[in-house]
Parts: sequence; C-alpha cells; structure tokens
Amino acid sequence: MNQAKNLYQVYFAMVVFFAIVMLLEIKYGIPKACGEVEDAVGFSVLVAGLLGGFVSSLTRGIHDPTLELTAPAGVLFMQKVAHVLLGGVFSIVLYLMFAGHMVAGSLFPEFAQVPVNSFEEFLCSARPVETGDYAKALAWGFIAGYSQTLVPNFFDKLVENIEKPNVPAKKKAGKQKA
Repeated sequence: MNQAKNLYQVYFAMVVFFAIVMLLEIKYGIPKACGEVEDAVGFSVLVAGLLGGFVSSLTRGIHDPTLELTAPAGVLFMQKVAHVLLGGVFSIVLYLMFAGHMVAGSLFPEFAQVPVNSFEEFLCSARPVETGDYAKALAWGFIAGYSQTLVPNFFDKLVENIEKPNVPAKKKAGKQKA
C-alpha cells in the first residue's frame, strides 16, 4: 500500500510540474529577444513532448503495474522523470528535423526558410508556415514524446543508410522487349 501512495505522489508532482510549465508558456511565451513574436513554437513542441512522455509513463503503469508497485520510490520517481525528459528531448530533435527539411511529406509540418545569422535568430524564426503545420508540429511533438522509439529508430535507419557502401544498381538479366 505504501508503494501505491508513493506512485500517486510521483504522479501528483509531475502534474504540478506540467501545470507550472503551461502557466509559464501562457504568461511569458518566448523571451523578448524575438520582438513581436509572442509564442515560441519550439517551446510549445517541447511541452507537447513532455506531455507525451508523461502520458506514456502513465499508460506503462497500466500495462505492467507490478513494476510500479515493487520498485523503490526513488527509482520509480527517477524512471518517470527520465521518461518525461526524454519525451521532451525527442520532440525537440524531431522539431529540428522538420525545420531542417530532413523529413517531409503531407503528414509533416512545412517550415518557412528564412536566412539567419545566429542561433537566437533561428529560435525566433523556425516556425511552421500555416496553422495546420503548427498543429502537425505539436501533434508530432506529442507522438515523439509518447513513442520514445520514433526518433532513435529514425537515427538508426539514417546511420544504417550512411554506413552502407554505395553499390550501383545491377541491370536485370534477361531479354528486353523492343
């Protein structure tokens, strides 16, 4: 019973953390460095990824409650926090991949290409083109946080393709029709 109480305390602390982060996002948005821009899309995507990681950690407890009820409270807390933070990291990495046009298609957000001279300018100008693209960026941020295998699997495939030797395609043997 004590472990269940610890689990609820961990979840409560995480809900309070998200409430604070969301209030900060609503109240302050992006720092004044970006001038008239009120909202940092990257920060919103980060929050979506953190939320995705949180929801994922909740659903993992539903699927395997024995782990959560037998683990020491400190281990459980660190596991949950790491799960949420990784969700945020993966959402930002995916956001950067979208902004850099490393991933493209109708399911992914399109970003405006604006010349920048500094990282601060990039943070202020890396924005989706339309509102639908903004929604896609948030949805993919949540998915990256929830899945936690999406971005690492993408990198594994990328490295696999980079490491393969470039072998020219062989012509099919056989008769060709004239």
